[in-house]
Amino acid sequence: MRRLLSLLPLFLLLATSLGATTPSLLPGRVVAVDGRELRVMLDAAVDPSPGDPVFVHFELPGGRRVSVGRWEVARVEGTVVVALQVEATGTPAVGQTAIVSSLRPKNRPPAAAGAWVATATGTARLRHEGREIDARWQREVRDDQTVDTYYVPAPPVEGIAAEQDGQPLWNRFVRDPAGDATDRAGATWWYSRWERADGRWRQRDTRDEAVELLSRTPAEPPK
Repeated sequence: MRRLLSLLPLFLLLATSLGATTPSLLPGRVVAVDGRELRVMLDAAVDPSPGDPVFVHFELPGGRRVSVGRWEVARVEGTVVVALQVEATGTPAVGQTAIVSSLRPKNRPPAAAGAWVATATGTARLRHEGREIDARWQREVRDDQTVDTYYVPAPPVEGIAAEQDGQPLWNRFVRDPAGDATDRAGATWWYSRWERADGRWRQRDTRDEAVELLSRTPAEPPK
C-alpha cells in the first residue's frame, strides 16, 4: 500500500491493455475523519459512484508522496463524498489529498433554485445545554443567504438506529447569518433534530439560543 499511488499509472495501463474503460482520477481533499469513515470534497463538480476506490496521501517536504491507504465510496451527500476504509497504512487527517478512481463519474447538475451549496467545510466544537459536542461544519449559500450549519449524528431512540432509506440521519445546528465564534450580534440559532414517533422519524425545527460555538477548524486546501 505504501507505493499504491505510484503504481496507479501501471494499473491504468493494464486496464487499457485488457480493453477495460480507463477510470477518471478525481482529486480532492479530506474534510472530515470519523473512525473508518472519510468525507471528501472533490475539486471538480462531479460525483463518483458507490464502490469507487479512494486513495489518500500526503506530501513530505521535497514532494515525496506518502500513501495513507484506500477507502471506498459509500455515498454522495450533496457536494461531499462519504467513503469507508478498506485498508489503512497511515493515519488519515483533514487536509490530506484524496484521489477517487471512477469508471463512470457523473457531472453534478447546477444547483437547483433554492438549493443550498456548500462553500467551505471543516470541523467544530459546540456547547449545547451544558454539553460539549463535536460537529461537522459547512458554510452554505442559497441565493443571497449564507448560514453556518453544524451536523451531529442523530442518536438512536429506544435502541432503534437513526436511519432512513438506509442512510444515517443528522441533527443540525444552524446559525443565520453565518459568522465567527465571537460575533453573536443579529444572529439566530436553529436546532433541527430527528425524533421518532408512531414508528416513523420526523424532523423538528426550533429556535434555540442555548448554542455556543467553542471552536472551528476549516479544512485546509490540498497542497
